Amino acid sequence: MRLTGKNAVVTGGGSGIGRAIAERLGEEGAAVVIAEIDPTTSDQTARSLSERGVHAMSIPTDVSRPEELKRLVEQASSTLGTLDIFINNAGINFLKPMVETSVEDWERVIGTDLRGTFFGCKYAIEQFLRQRSAGCVINISSVHSVATIPETAPYAAAKGGVSQLTKSLAIEFGLRGIRVNAVCPGATATRIWEELTSSADGERIVQHWRRNIAIGREARPREIANAVVWLCTEEASYITGANFIVDGGMTAMLAHRE
Repeated sequence: MRLTGKNAVVTGGGSGIGRAIAERLGEEGAAVVIAEIDPTTSDQTARSLSERGVHAMSIPTDVSRPEELKRLVEQASSTLGTLDIFINNAGINFLKPMVETSVEDWERVIGTDLRGTFFGCKYAIEQFLRQRSAGCVINISSVHSVATIPETAPYAAAKGGVSQLTKSLAIEFGLRGIRVNAVCPGATATRIWEELTSSADGERIVQHWRRNIAIGREARPREIANAVVWLCTEEASYITGANFIVDGGMTAMLAHRE
């Protein structure tokens, strides 16, 4: 129970990696706010956590709208009393050739993955400063911030931005007791991965990826969540401005990629 008494917000916390993070935070004693764009998913996840004894609440939020992120932080802080941990997890992605990528495609990914993360950081850090307390921000970046593939330009650009944003904010607020880190997952068994495996060419694609991961399999959401939660604890008190790659050795195998 390393986070007993702490209050946390997880954007995109209704499913996949976000839900796993919310569950792990709750297991460590934190109160958790689920900020998911889909109200039904947000409510269901908060209810599921509550049934396990976690102090959980739902605040449906579209992170591509800065005003909703501002409201999220204000509501979470006023309801729980303080804010200690903010996890910028919400994100979207698609595969499409660059020449077929529309302005709307670009804006949708950048608006959610990069702008949403920036304003999540902004309003969370402003709250930490108002409280005159230490705080912890974890941004969910991606291995695409350091090594990417074709047809994912907006996502790679956004996640590269998230990783550099993390470093800049860590430098700016380190003396104020605010730590900012990023976790960079590789292939993870989320809904998107499941859709890939069930496609007509899914088995070939999945086996290709697994051959290029040192551990030989995709991550479980909980394995990503373990890294995120550890960074929120006092055990990581001297870590800030870091981009933690949690990819089963995927990027380490770049030189041997098939």
